[in-house]
Amino acid sequence: MSAQARYAEKAFLLKTTGTSATDVGQEYWHQLIGEQAAGAFLNLTTRTLQGWRYKGGGPQYIRVSARCIRYRRADLREWAEARLRSSTSDQGTEVS
Repeated sequence: MSAQARYAEKAFLLKTTGTSATDVGQEYWHQLIGEQAAGAFLNLTTRTLQGWRYKGGGPQYIRVSARCIRYRRADLREWAEARLRSSTSDQGTEVS
C-alpha cells in the first residue's frame, strides 16, 4: 500500500469511526456494511455500485436477499488496492 493510500485510509477511519487504523481490528474489516456505506467508503455513488453489480467489474458483494446487498470493508479495500496505478501508462495486472 502506498503512503498516500495509507494516509487516506487513516483519515477515513478517523472521520467515520473516531479511531485510528491501529485501533481497528479484524471485526471492522469483516463487518457487513450496506450499499450507502460501501459507496461512502469508496467515494462512489450507490448507482455506480449498482451498475457494477449488473455489468460486473466491481467489488465482491454479498446478496443477503433479493433486495438486500452487503459488502465487507476488506473486499472493498482489496478491490481498490488492486486498481492502484503509478502512472496513466501503468496498465497493472488486471484487464477488467
